[in-house]
Amino acid sequence: MKFPGVILFILFSVIYIVAAPAPELNSATRNYDQIHIALHLAFDFEKKQVNGKSEFTFTPLRDGFTLLRLHSKTTVVRSVTLGKKKLNFISDDDYLSITMDKKYSTKDTLTLTIEYSSLPERGMYFFSPSKDFPSMPYQIWTQGQANNNRYWYPAYDLPDDKLTSEIILTVPQRFITSSNGILQDTTRDNKGNMTWHWRMEKPYSNYLSSVIIGEYSVVTEVLENTRLEHFFPSDWSTAYHS
Repeated sequence: MKFPGVILFILFSVIYIVAAPAPELNSATRNYDQIHIALHLAFDFEKKQVNGKSEFTFTPLRDGFTLLRLHSKTTVVRSVTLGKKKLNFISDDDYLSITMDKKYSTKDTLTLTIEYSSLPERGMYFFSPSKDFPSMPYQIWTQGQANNNRYWYPAYDLPDDKLTSEIILTVPQRFITSSNGILQDTTRDNKGNMTWHWRMEKPYSNYLSSVIIGEYSVVTEVLENTRLEHFFPSDWSTAYHS
């Protein structure tokens, strides 16, 4: 009579082990050092969507490294590749979990390419004219603190690990952009778009990644040998000069 109870206990134990959630990703469980991220971004104002390609560079902190976990929310990941190799991954409501093609060590530095699209619920905000607000200007801006940048790109989104960045923004030519670091260049294509390439070479916490896009006028001044750029809606710039 005792055997059925023992069998049920074993079955429930097995189910519990299989269904147990993965540990929270934080400073205690992070087993890699993120080094650099290059984000190639384009935007759909109507859908309030960002379409991205992330080149994520990191180094394992443990030998035998086989699984990379990144914070990721409101994001659909289409592919993950290492060089020409496609990697298996699982994307849920909180994390992107990527299975490596083999075991790696602390001597390795790896760059993965992640192609994705996000409909950010937080972190990135879209504004455009609407029926109720026809004069609303086109704008996109971000606010990542404390951990909201995970809503528009996968990364380790806590402040204990820092990284450098490149943020490459492709937008219609009428828009001005600003992002982290120094503007490297701008290029135009034959479709009416301009790509802005920003680069930050000093490591910073992930929540500080920022994007600003809009139909702005730029007013420049120099204060104590520092160049300042002020972004205004075009119809405000005259008032600024007066």
